[in-house]
Amino acid sequence: MILVDNRPGEPTMLPLDIPAGTIADLDGARLRTFLASVGGSAAVRFSFAKHELHPGRGGTSMFFSSAGPTVFGHLLKPDVSAPGGEILSSTLPEFAQAPFASFDGTSMATPHVAGAAALLLQRHPAWTTAQVRSALVSTAGPVWADTARTTEASVLLEGGGIIDIPGADDPKVFTRPSSLSFGDLNANRGAVTRPLVLEVSDAGGGSGTWTVEVRPQSGTSGASLEAPALVSVAPGGHALLPVAATATASAPAGDNYGFLVLRRGVVTRRIPYAFFVTRPALEGMSAAVLRRFQNGTTANGPSRVNSYRWPSAPFGLPPSVTGPPMVEDGAEHVYLVPHLKKPVVNFGVGVVASSANAVVDPWLLGSLDENDVQGETGTPMNVNPMTFDYGIPIGAAGVVFPSLKRYYVAVDSTQDLYTGKALRGRYRLRYWVNDMRPPTVRLLTRRVAAGRPTLAVRAQDGGAGVDPYSMLIAYQGVAVGAVAYDSSSGIAIFVLPSEAPKLPRGRNLSLLAASDFQESKNVSIFGPNTMPNTRFRFANIRGVPGTTLSWLLPQRRGCLRGNRHEVLVLANTTNRIRRVRFFNGHRLIGTDRTGVAGLYSITWRSRKARKGLHRLRAVAVPARGRAARSSRIGCAVWRRRSPASTKCATSGIARRCCGWPTPYRSATARWACS
Repeated sequence: MILVDNRPGEPTMLPLDIPAGTIADLDGARLRTFLASVGGSAAVRFSFAKHELHPGRGGTSMFFSSAGPTVFGHLLKPDVSAPGGEILSSTLPEFAQAPFASFDGTSMATPHVAGAAALLLQRHPAWTTAQVRSALVSTAGPVWADTARTTEASVLLEGGGIIDIPGADDPKVFTRPSSLSFGDLNANRGAVTRPLVLEVSDAGGGSGTWTVEVRPQSGTSGASLEAPALVSVAPGGHALLPVAATATASAPAGDNYGFLVLRRGVVTRRIPYAFFVTRPALEGMSAAVLRRFQNGTTANGPSRVNSYRWPSAPFGLPPSVTGPPMVEDGAEHVYLVPHLKKPVVNFGVGVVASSANAVVDPWLLGSLDENDVQGETGTPMNVNPMTFDYGIPIGAAGVVFPSLKRYYVAVDSTQDLYTGKALRGRYRLRYWVNDMRPPTVRLLTRRVAAGRPTLAVRAQDGGAGVDPYSMLIAYQGVAVGAVAYDSSSGIAIFVLPSEAPKLPRGRNLSLLAASDFQESKNVSIFGPNTMPNTRFRFANIRGVPGTTLSWLLPQRRGCLRGNRHEVLVLANTTNRIRRVRFFNGHRLIGTDRTGVAGLYSITWRSRKARKGLHRLRAVAVPARGRAARSSRIGCAVWRRRSPASTKCATSGIARRCCGWPTPYRSATARWACS
């Protein structure tokens, strides 16, 4: 199989278990053109011999490179670029089975820049840190945005460009600052101008008159960068160059960036600049005060905002690579976070329920401006690299160590980027403050049929709420994630896949893990516990022959209210379950023959049930072998709402729920919850 990398630059090999190879996007286009010229098919010959090729495609930005601007203040970054792909580096032999290995990443580019700075300071010990940076930025060469090396990358991706040490050794002039960051220009209130002063000083041989040219890479109508046409630098002196970013009252929203170029003869020095004309669509919206539990919908109403930033692409590259990184086209709603009168450790919101086929994204903003997302933690993504579900959208946004200021939450919905289908719907938000406690975790299926049974865990959290994607059961060296989680009951279901080892008969030690939504935002941690919002708990799972049955619903220690109640059990067997029958005492109340993954349920209509305790029983009938039985004692429904029925303690459940004069106690009783 030949795969074509649809990103610019040299191809990145994908870890596949089939014979495959990856080629660059430019080579893929050439291959498609050739195949089209020969009718769509041609013979090909593969060789396993190693060949060293020099395609001459260096200097292309890698797909994993971070891009600017900064998420707070929207300042121009990075400063410069350096080689960071497939770098041969020394390493520990214990790690790579060799003293050298090939690596990718910022950790490879950074040593190049650090080494360049060290060489410059060795040759020019009197240079300041700012002068070293200016020399590296202003003399840098272009980084390419495409594999054919025809288009230079954006300054938001390359900064000043790829470092050129010989050029930086003789910069001619120093500039302060080394790049021009104007931030956001909000044109909603009319024309706006933001000035900066650029100091140009002689670095040795740089005196004289320099022409000044604005060379934009991206510009919008009504926006401009204004600067004098000439600047004169005296020998050993400096000159001040006023530069202003301007947006007219009619300027549309857009990003403006490029280079301010100083030229003297054949010598050029480049100073990158960036500013962003904004027209916040949320600015005029009214914000309701956020509640502890907030219901709403993104299905009804107009869509004012399609994207939130910065960061501008928290979900990663779109399927087309060149398309928009997000399309948030739901009917957004904005909420005001209750005023924080004193410093707090953290706060946030998480989507704990949504309608079917809806994808709801909360965004934490520092103002009524979709361009004011509060960094990576303010996006719906898990940004904690220590968690198991790092890097995926989880529907929660938060902040750690927030300032005492106003914050807003915008709730929106995206669309399927492959089909364009809108994913709007209803949602229920959960708001938390100062959550430093992990969820509680308890194994519900302690006795199961040997093999690969379905397991159940109850995980609940009183603060941020449980992150369903974080839940794991680890045993025999493997970890299995939950396939379903119900936030109202806290029940998580784990279906062991065929790739997972079987649970043998006897005791099997397992590890349960669950995090809350706050853990996904913990990028600034203090104290000895690096994962304060994650619960790890050991549990024993006993594998037995035959059939087992575990109660899931009704829950323990609670009261049943209303006329319809979900009754749910989990049946496991070493052969096959034919049916599960449910009884209220000796009276049959339902049968389920179509269980899914071992889950069997009925709806108990208790309208005619007497008030008081009821013994619910379930009997799982396997195709072969003995049936499994389990029972649970719970309260019947109240015929009217009672404040007392909303609180149920273990010692007083019978009195409070059922009106009994004394508590009912039993060592084997299972109290039902709702």
